[in-house]
Amino acid sequence: MERLSIVSKDDRNDTKFLSLQAVGIGSLAGIVVFPAALGSLQVFLFAPLRLSCSIPIASSVFGSLAVATSATIASITSLSASLIYQRFHSSLVEKKHNRSAIKLRYSFSSNDLGFYVAAAGITFKLIGGRFKSVLPSSFYKQGAFAHSFIPAKGQQYATTKEKLILNSIGRKHGCHTCGNRRSKYYVGDHIPPNSLQKQGEQQVFYPQCNNCSSSQGGLLAVNSLKKTKLKLRTHVFAIRLYHMYLPFPFILMAIRQYIIQ
Repeated sequence: MERLSIVSKDDRNDTKFLSLQAVGIGSLAGIVVFPAALGSLQVFLFAPLRLSCSIPIASSVFGSLAVATSATIASITSLSASLIYQRFHSSLVEKKHNRSAIKLRYSFSSNDLGFYVAAAGITFKLIGGRFKSVLPSSFYKQGAFAHSFIPAKGQQYATTKEKLILNSIGRKHGCHTCGNRRSKYYVGDHIPPNSLQKQGEQQVFYPQCNNCSSSQGGLLAVNSLKKTKLKLRTHVFAIRLYHMYLPFPFILMAIRQYIIQ
């Protein structure tokens, strides 16, 4: 199989290699950029457009596109950082030099981006991520971190026993609106809220931190559904394991170098 490689204009026949240090720098750059890109899309695109995780189907579609876009940005940044590091230290070497050192043969083509995106999306799902969870949370529906809930018996506050259960859920999954897992206690958030409940509609309790509860209460106090819908809660700093980026560009290089001979 013909190997893909990026070569300099001055020497088009030389295969280039990346040192382990360059691979490490590139991987670190990708790890930082992936969640940063997701957070930026959430704050500067989805929030201004009033797109929340509670929109059926569309939230998952937009979320998957956000993961794909962020994976692309992280991968390109990862590759760029590794090359900049190599060139800065003058360590891109010809194949015939320093053969005893461990290096990774550098290769890239535009088709590789498809592998990076697919691998990132699969990893995101396998680790427990939900595409819709990268969008901001609504204050009147299930939030981005809504997992387990308990039935609500009418519009009354949660009982002591129910609060214990909600605290347990909250410490595991976080506030269903912002993802905070360090709250001292969690209140039972009625979904749908009492003031927006339709006749015969069943309510449930989700754990919610005090800050989100206060914000929600202020919005609902004006008794304006339109205003409540427009207000969203972003959760850029609620990092989860599924925000982890694996260095797919270097994984593909390694596969080409050591497996596909």
